[in-house]
Amino acid sequence: MDIQEGQSDLKGLLALLRRQARLILLTAAAICALVLVWLLTVTPIFQATALVLVDPAQKNLLDPGERATPSAATESARVDSEVEILRSDATALAVIAREGLADDPLFRAQPRLRDRLAALVSDGADEPSEGKLLLQLKDQTTVRRRGLTYLITVSVRSPDAVQAARLANATVETYVARQVDAKIQMALAARDVLQSRINTARQAVQQSEQALDNFIARTLETTPAAPGSRVAGLRDTLAAADERAGEAEARAARLADTGLLGDWGAETLAEGPLAALQAQWQSLSTAVTDRPGDPVRDNLAQAEENLAEAATDRLQVLREDVTSHEGTVSALRRQLREELLREGLDPPTLATIYELQQEAEIARRQYQTHLQRLRELEAQASLQIADSRLVSPATPPVYASFPNKRQMMAVALILGLGLGVGLALLREYYVGGVTSVRQLRNVLHLPVAGAVPLVSGEGGTIADAMANAPLSPFAEAIRRVRASLDQAKGEGKRVILVTSSLSGEGKSTLALALARAYGLAGRRVLLIDSDLRHPSLHEIMGLVPDQSLLDYLSGATGAASGFCTRDPLSGAEVILGAGHAEQPTDQLLASEAFAGLLSEARDAFDIVILDSPPVLPVVDARYIAPLVDAVVLVVQAAATGQNDLRQCVSQIQEAITPSTQLSVVLNQEAEGQSSYRYNGHANAPTGFRALPLRR
Repeated sequence: MDIQEGQSDLKGLLALLRRQARLILLTAAAICALVLVWLLTVTPIFQATALVLVDPAQKNLLDPGERATPSAATESARVDSEVEILRSDATALAVIAREGLADDPLFRAQPRLRDRLAALVSDGADEPSEGKLLLQLKDQTTVRRRGLTYLITVSVRSPDAVQAARLANATVETYVARQVDAKIQMALAARDVLQSRINTARQAVQQSEQALDNFIARTLETTPAAPGSRVAGLRDTLAAADERAGEAEARAARLADTGLLGDWGAETLAEGPLAALQAQWQSLSTAVTDRPGDPVRDNLAQAEENLAEAATDRLQVLREDVTSHEGTVSALRRQLREELLREGLDPPTLATIYELQQEAEIARRQYQTHLQRLRELEAQASLQIADSRLVSPATPPVYASFPNKRQMMAVALILGLGLGVGLALLREYYVGGVTSVRQLRNVLHLPVAGAVPLVSGEGGTIADAMANAPLSPFAEAIRRVRASLDQAKGEGKRVILVTSSLSGEGKSTLALALARAYGLAGRRVLLIDSDLRHPSLHEIMGLVPDQSLLDYLSGATGAASGFCTRDPLSGAEVILGAGHAEQPTDQLLASEAFAGLLSEARDAFDIVILDSPPVLPVVDARYIAPLVDAVVLVVQAAATGQNDLRQCVSQIQEAITPSTQLSVVLNQEAEGQSSYRYNGHANAPTGFRALPLRR
């Protein structure tokens, strides 16, 4: 495509947009008006965002220096996992329960669009179920990770700005609390597993110690100690110390379970201050109510905090007692065994005692290791902190996040203009009428003989302008059509068919004007009104014929020259029509009489012009088309549908011979081409004026 073709296409596009500007602007205005009405009626949505920081490193408050540093891939996977936890149903359900959203009228008044549509076809409004509340909250909540950072944004949308901020913060706080609870439960689960192993290790210690004690007891029986010896005294002291150690360990275990589970009403913890605090807590828990703002609830929370602190202190004391008793028992055992070994036992007995001592020592070390780890787990369970924290709480937004009115109106304007251009193209090339020569050529891909401007006669018919106003735009347009027909095939004897797709497109007037153009140019012209169904040339010319073409074809008259009429304005011969046929007209036009008439006319005249019926309503033109040299299809501007035009052209092309010229004339063009000295100046024809096209 060269530069001139590109400029021509651009000019054509600009001309199309100018022609269809009204449709484009109306479409854009309608879309903008609809969007504006929607903006005025839609409920604004506020969005509040909370910021969460995730620390993937494992933390141990008992040993702050011990921090495991994972790899980059592990850290990224950990943050992505936290995002999914925040999005999970469990977190959303916990928020619903915590905030009481099932009973919140403001939240329940915000059903999803799908629920609103379902409510339109349902019999009545049903109460929102837990599943609907869950879906609604998840629809309103958006959780995203910011790039590859450790930051997570939690955004909640709501018609109420305060509620949006409250739910965003509640979601993060619930997530953090559930994270801490999960870590505590994990530590307690590990403690329970380790507790079973401790029990096994304790049994092993007891069995080994019992085996050693039994062997020593049997040894003492065989070699009884002297009355008042240290062996007998140490044996009695060891039994009493062992009993006290067991009692202290049992009390510490009960208090540890009660404190970790928060079950302060399970049993009496101890005597003294701890028992008094427990009694106070039981009294407050009985008096507390569900009323909002109940002061007893705050006192109960303070009592629980004091009780937990006192229980922790008491547990530390009990554990120190257990450790002291165990140390005493171990010391007494060593003393007893040392005293027994000094008694001078035989070698086999000594070897057995040493073997049992080693087994007991191994079991004791394993038990102490498990017990130490158990104490660490219990301490960690009470000192767990979350790996995520709220670094920027959500605040109630000042402006609504949806809809963005400026953006929506800009998008509506762009969409409206785009839709308008699309409709304009559809109307220009497929649906609407043809309004320009360029459009007509693009639609039909046929030569356009010319465009006739829209004028109206005042004191005569439009075709009279060929003689009365030869310098008018109408007369010049008809001469342009004549020149196009002459130049297409060269001058010579020709038969021209003037037709249209539908009636009322001005074909008869154009046929008369074209005949007068040839007649005034000195040609011998014959104009035949071959529309046997609705002849109109006699009405346009104001003549009443004695005989018509119908009379000739039906055999009611003799030679054709007997009913020819001379046009007084141009000298052209005219065969007029009158009346209506009582038999199918296509048979008359396909008869030998009509073919013979055209053959005689070819010999007698230079130009023969046939005004035929429209193509689409009747078939008459299809019988005439094979007999002519050229076909002129008249198209009324902005009126004839493009589908009708294509169908009409298809039927004509099927009927004509390959050598027949087919051209198109755009009639009643609203914006005709400006011609020299014809734009309302003094030389414009008298009695004729241009009319604007009213769509």
